[in-house]
Parts: sequence; C-alpha cells; structure tokens
Amino acid sequence: MILYLTRTYLFLCFILALSARGFASETDSLEQLLAEAHDIERKIELQTLLVKQYRLTDIQEAKSLAKRTLYLSLTSETDKYLGEIHGLLGDIAVMEDSMDLARHYYEIAFEAFSKQNDIKGATGVAIVLGNIAYVRDDLATAMQF
Repeated sequence: MILYLTRTYLFLCFILALSARGFASETDSLEQLLAEAHDIERKIELQTLLVKQYRLTDIQEAKSLAKRTLYLSLTSETDKYLGEIHGLLGDIAVMEDSMDLARHYYEIAFEAFSKQNDIKGATGVAIVLGNIAYVRDDLATAMQF
C-alpha cells in the first residue's frame, strides 16, 4: 500500500512539474514575442494572452498587466480587445472577491462585445452577469441574462 501511494505521489509531482514547465515556457514565449512586437494591436493581443496566463499563478501581475493593456487599448483607440480585457479584469475581481467591481467590468465587457457583434463573448459575459445577480438573490436581473 505504501509503495502504491509513493508511486502515485511521484507521478502527481511529475505531472505538476510538466505543467509548471509548460506554463513557464509559454509565458516566456509570449514575453519574447511582446518584446519584439512593434504594432500596437499586436502588443495588446499579446498582453491580453499574458494576462490569461498570469491570472492562473500571479493575480497581482495579471491585474497590473490588464490595467496597462486597457490603458494602451484606450489611448490607441484599439477597440478590438476591450471586451476581452474588461472580462479578464472582471475575472480577476471575482478572484479577489470584489463582486461589485467584477459586475462593473463585466457590464463594460458585455457592451463592448455587443458593439462588436461578438455573440460568443457577449453570451459568456451575460451568463456570468446572470450568475452574479442570482447569487445576490436579484432574480429579476438574473432572468434578464
């Protein structure tokens, strides 16, 4: 029995090590591409991908990068990623247990996705907004989504 548990434990450690290695190499690759990028839209795209990576391991770095990405998007008038960036900021706010702020970001994301006719993005955010309303016992609002 102890031999079985030891083997299982070692196998799990091995799998976790591979996962961590994959995350680090993907993050490094994205950071390298970002350093080489000159086009503003490409930088916003790569930073958005990095936020998705960091939110799994370093919430503060994800939050900081998401805010910088949002600023870059707004100042360069690049609207293509606004829904996704606001959605990520909403995800981060949920992880920090800040539901009012999360709802705020998700509402902006919903508007941005709707404006771009991105049905998949708008639907995903609408479901989250409905869930937030449901958890708060605001069933009338939940039913709107």
